[in-house]
Amino acid sequence: FVLAAFVSSTAGAWVDVPDSAQNSDVKHRGQERIETRLITDVRQVATGESFRIGVAFSMDPDWHIYWENPGDSGVPTDITWEAENLQFGPLRWSAPTSFEESDGNITVFGYEGRTVLFSKVSVPKDVSNDISIRAKVDYLACSDVCMPGQSRLERTIPVGETTKQAKTTSLKAMDR
Repeated sequence: FVLAAFVSSTAGAWVDVPDSAQNSDVKHRGQERIETRLITDVRQVATGESFRIGVAFSMDPDWHIYWENPGDSGVPTDITWEAENLQFGPLRWSAPTSFEESDGNITVFGYEGRTVLFSKVSVPKDVSNDISIRAKVDYLACSDVCMPGQSRLERTIPVGETTKQAKTTSLKAMDR
């Protein structure tokens, strides 16, 4: 329930994302099919505190990506976080949808429409500079064909005396 509430609360709120934190790399028949954005629940973070960072996926109708256990076919979506001196928690997955492929002979699990995969990030007390976080995202996007997707996303989060919640995404509703 908590993840579903987050996804619905961020559905129209992905506009406050720098260019370096968004990508559309799966193109089929001349159209972009999957968009990825690196989102966070803070505008600024204080040392010694934690926040959430996630990759938001927006998919064209009839397109999907795969869950951590894709089922009979497919490849799990993978996100690798990179940042100096930060501790990342496990990747959090919302409940998937099941899809039947190959005339109902294969059942797979994944996401369509919009979804967010995220991790909790802990900031040590000795951090003094702004934080740069990179995400390496690998996924398989499928419709009537399957195409590998790969996004490299990056954004900087200011470090300050207090943590300031983001205005456009509501990861704060997630249980800590």
